[in-house]
Amino acid sequence: MTESGPVYRTPHDQEPTEYDINTQRGRFDWVMGAWLAHAWFAYSGYLHAGRGAVILPAHPTEGPGDPKYAHMAADFDAVGAQAEFVQAIQEYDPENEIVFAFAFLDGTGRFAFGRYGIDDCPPAQAWAIVEEERRTAQGREAH
Repeated sequence: MTESGPVYRTPHDQEPTEYDINTQRGRFDWVMGAWLAHAWFAYSGYLHAGRGAVILPAHPTEGPGDPKYAHMAADFDAVGAQAEFVQAIQEYDPENEIVFAFAFLDGTGRFAFGRYGIDDCPPAQAWAIVEEERRTAQGREAH
């Protein structure tokens, strides 16, 4: 998809950045713009439910909704469960990449997905970093 469309802001960014999630580049930048949070969420889902994908509903005027983790055995009707998507779920390496699907809530049933990864901070490492930050924060709150 290369059409332009609504621009959304990533809530995790220190400085708000605009991304057009209707484009492949915009989706890539959106995922990478909050890599630690997205990789932590995906890897947590993998640890709890097994192989799957992060599904992000994206309304054409309201922007992205709350992401959810969908297990491979779950019903993928929300994103059409096209053969290429199922294959991506079956083939990705959970230790080194995540599968992220954008489900466009525009009544057309279209969606886009991708496999994303960063060599120097794979999902397992991102998960460990965020979990350590959470433990540290909880320790401070207890005192």
